[in-house]
Amino acid sequence: MICGCAPGNEAPTWRADCVPLVRPAPLSLEAAREAERLAGRRHALRLREAAAPGAFLREMHAALDATRVAAGDVCLAELADLGQLLFEHEYNFADGLGGGGAASAPAGPFHRVQHGLFGGPETISCPSCHWVGGPNGAGAETDNAFLQGDGERTRSGDERNPPALIGLGVVQALAREMTRDLQKERDDLVHEAARAGAGREAHLTTKGVDFGVLKATPKGEIDASGVRGVDADLVVKPFGWKGTAADFADFASEALQVHMGIQSDVLLASASHEVIGDGSDPTDPDADGVRHELGRGPFAAMM
Repeated sequence: MICGCAPGNEAPTWRADCVPLVRPAPLSLEAAREAERLAGRRHALRLREAAAPGAFLREMHAALDATRVAAGDVCLAELADLGQLLFEHEYNFADGLGGGGAASAPAGPFHRVQHGLFGGPETISCPSCHWVGGPNGAGAETDNAFLQGDGERTRSGDERNPPALIGLGVVQALAREMTRDLQKERDDLVHEAARAGAGREAHLTTKGVDFGVLKATPKGEIDASGVRGVDADLVVKPFGWKGTAADFADFASEALQVHMGIQSDVLLASASHEVIGDGSDPTDPDADGVRHELGRGPFAAMM
């Protein structure tokens, strides 16, 4: 499961009483009823959040415990509902919005230009930048982010437009297939060079894409100087503004940090202090007083 809630790429076995996840046809009466149901649930959650800031995420952490999600104890339809509500949620300081005293950027107000690797924050919700074409869409020109700037001048940052999020799971699956193909070609090349006792080379191609030439010696040494479009590890990385992330979970966890200052447990497990802050509490490295801002279970539902 994405986000590391289940080992490897294994999918959970869902509870026997889970109903199939079937979405009604657009512009149908069933679709209208489904929208009304979700809107009612959203309204009730927002009322509780208004009365007690931070209540929404507390409820999500209780409902989406990572162990239960990984075991398939939360039905797929419920994951889809809660994931969309988490995506639409307007984060506040009780949730961990922004950075605290140990962050490399000041805690509020918002910054139109991001401050180094730490980010802004420049928004309070995902749909504020991902809305063009409908929910989970792209962003308009006015939503562009200014990455790794000085916190003040727009020309100091790298301007990037928010991408559409719909269908990125398919993109990740395709990248993994291409990675497997390329690495199998590499392994076969190494075996062939060792068997022949002479150097060998191969043109790396998968899904109609040419990735250049890879060479191998009889001793198993690899020369990737002729490889293009992918790193020497042959892992296809389709996410990030320079193709730096192989998994959407890595991309999304970083986006939550740089755009809202929301630190997921997925990010805390691997990010540097330059990104998340150098506070003494590993569950609250930006020292804003909120620990475990977004657990693995809620994060998985958002994906």
